[in-house]
Amino acid sequence: MIKPTNKHFIIKKSIYLHLLCRNNTLDFLMIIKLNTTTMKKATTLLLLLALSCSAYAEYFLVDGLYYTLQADGTAKLVSENEVLNDGESSIPIGFSNGYRGDVVVPSSVEYNGEMHEVTAVSDYVFLGSTALTSITLPATVTQLGPTPFANSTKLNTITVDDDNPAYHSEDGVLYDKQMTTLLACPGARKGTMEVPASVTSIANSAFYGCGNLQKVSLPSTVTSIGVNAFRGCSVLQEVNIPDGIEEIQVAAFYGCRCVESFALPSTLTTIANQAFFYCQSLEDLVIPSSVTSIGDNAFEDCVSMSSVSIPSSLKSIGSRAFAHCTSLLSVEVPTSVEMIGDGAFANCTSLLDIDVAEDNTCYCDVDGVLLTADTTLLLCCPGGKSGDYVVPRSVVTIGVSAFGQCRYLTSVTMPQTLDSLAYSAFNGCWALTEVELPGNVRSIGENAFGNCTSLTSLTCHATTPPSAFTNSFMTAAYYLPLHVPSRSVAKYKKAAVWRYFKNILPIEENMVAKASEAYTGAMTYIDIDLKVAEDGVRAYTFDLELPEGVTPVMRDGTPLCTFSDRLDGTPTFAVQQIDENTNSWRVTVTMGEGCRLLEYDGNVMRLYLRVAADVEPAAYSCVLDNPTITLSDGYQTSMENCDFDITVIGALMGDVNLDGTVSVSDVMGVVSYVLGFNTDVFVEPLGDVNGDNTISVADVTGIVSLVLDL
Repeated sequence: MIKPTNKHFIIKKSIYLHLLCRNNTLDFLMIIKLNTTTMKKATTLLLLLALSCSAYAEYFLVDGLYYTLQADGTAKLVSENEVLNDGESSIPIGFSNGYRGDVVVPSSVEYNGEMHEVTAVSDYVFLGSTALTSITLPATVTQLGPTPFANSTKLNTITVDDDNPAYHSEDGVLYDKQMTTLLACPGARKGTMEVPASVTSIANSAFYGCGNLQKVSLPSTVTSIGVNAFRGCSVLQEVNIPDGIEEIQVAAFYGCRCVESFALPSTLTTIANQAFFYCQSLEDLVIPSSVTSIGDNAFEDCVSMSSVSIPSSLKSIGSRAFAHCTSLLSVEVPTSVEMIGDGAFANCTSLLDIDVAEDNTCYCDVDGVLLTADTTLLLCCPGGKSGDYVVPRSVVTIGVSAFGQCRYLTSVTMPQTLDSLAYSAFNGCWALTEVELPGNVRSIGENAFGNCTSLTSLTCHATTPPSAFTNSFMTAAYYLPLHVPSRSVAKYKKAAVWRYFKNILPIEENMVAKASEAYTGAMTYIDIDLKVAEDGVRAYTFDLELPEGVTPVMRDGTPLCTFSDRLDGTPTFAVQQIDENTNSWRVTVTMGEGCRLLEYDGNVMRLYLRVAADVEPAAYSCVLDNPTITLSDGYQTSMENCDFDITVIGALMGDVNLDGTVSVSDVMGVVSYVLGFNTDVFVEPLGDVNGDNTISVADVTGIVSLVLDL
């Protein structure tokens, strides 16, 4: 027989019906959930459910309270939420429970014609009740689920029958029978609370949600403070942590926004996850030398904390442990630290320096930036850094929130070694105007460039589009110009995520030549900068049309060339004249095995030239012609020619001070230069009288000979 009750309710567009089911000799309440789109089939569904109703949980309603029968026949009080969620008792933090007013739990309830003793209260029954004002427990209730009264913000009093063998109440506060464990303080308690001297343990969530409590005095007997113990005590100004406490449990003081200081005991070894999360008034903090572990988010959002003393005993700092500590100015990481989690110091917008002990074997700092000891992973750039920053060449990965909220950085130069950018790597870099990703980048994490509101352009030098997420970039970024290698434009226009960019343009690839000032009869040089989007350059060639009387310097048939430090390995050079009439020379550079460019924006090659003594002083136009680049996969690309000038100045070899004569003063100038002393005027090319590209004692002898006219 199926007999619906007269109560029904609608939640989330589904209809829940209370049905009293009878199967053989058992009567019980069923909750049946019918989606509104299936109401036409309700009769059939109800009949099918009735045939198997004995398989469902037994919930029944008496005087506004829900119960279920236990195996021993006793009744357990359950939450309305548990009934509505098919027996799932766990409910989210902040859930507004349906029970309200003054609730008296009876010692027994009648169900199906029989009386059942009420012996238990299920998990989280009154958690988050915003309208519950008092609760009275009978002597029969000897089992309470965890945190039954947590965050019940209007709860004034908890009363327990004096004959209850498991629990006791005093002044409206719930304890165990022996009063050694404080189980629950009513959420509406105000002012000051003195915890009795008999108490040794503060239970999980004991003061959770006591939003009007200003001071709690714990006796020296307390050795344990539980999970969420003081969570949400938003106006609490003072609470002591007694000696003997070894661990600040998870979220124990989460959201204690008005506490300015905590005196941590010398017995403390562990500060667990979220222990002091969102303690907004907490200022300077001294962590005892006994502490070995700081958990995830332990001090996140402690926005008033300007300094923290990390002891030499500490071994681990959890993920986001000090994130959003916006007043923190500096951090010293001791030798003992072996683990630092993702984003441990992320979004600390006043942080200027992270100083790691030199003998720490796991981590180091470079100019105040935190990296792993092998410098392959950049963990944190202090949020207070400003201007331009160059990432060390060894870095392979930029970690989670590594540059998070670095609001004052205007540019970040990334090395060719970089392979990946993690989640939120540059999130909140408000002043960053351009992003230039090197050719080796393979992956870009979620939100990597979120809230980079000043971006005007993006450049990615990778020929294969890196993997990325739709939210790796802000929506507005997809309307900015994206510059990619010319041969990869089509790839980017088809690739996931990258195809959302509205304006994908080829990178301008070219060579730029710039000559130093030249002096008649002396050596000079040309700097040739290869601007190319590829990291796999294997060779490049170009032609130089030079003024008459200016020729490349050769040593035993080998051109005198050098490279900047942006090259790994040793390339080979070849220079040969291709046209005497126009004084044209072909330069070929070949990258051998293990030789590669280390920067995506090119490499400065310096080619030395000699200017004949009879060249007339003047500015001469030169041409860098037919530049061609060969990549590792055989792809070749040609670039536009470029013009540059060589300005020749009339001078005498050895006249290093440019006074028009070679004299003893020039000898003294060269001697001073060799000894490392500064001189007011010293033209280095004119001091290299023997043409070996160095200034040495041999040049001193040479100038003496010129003075003596030998």
